[in-house]
Amino acid sequence: MDRTQNYKEEIAKKVISLKHELISQKNEARSHKHVPIQHLQNWRENIITIYAASIAEDLDSTYETLEKWGNEAVQRWLMRTSR
Repeated sequence: MDRTQNYKEEIAKKVISLKHELISQKNEARSHKHVPIQHLQNWRENIITIYAASIAEDLDSTYETLEKWGNEAVQRWLMRTSR
């Protein structure tokens, strides 16, 4: 493993270690009061995890992960809005 990959993995680990702190930060954007805070926290957790993984993964894996997450997010949104 080369030094660059080592640095990438260390950065990814640091992001993951701060994930819960980042997720729980107070939401300052009050314009989205119609979105329950739990949905925002889940969204934050997923995007932070994907970001951390993308640092160390190859580009193709990152695209696949983002596409899967995006499709799942759209499906959840459609389910909530169709009620």
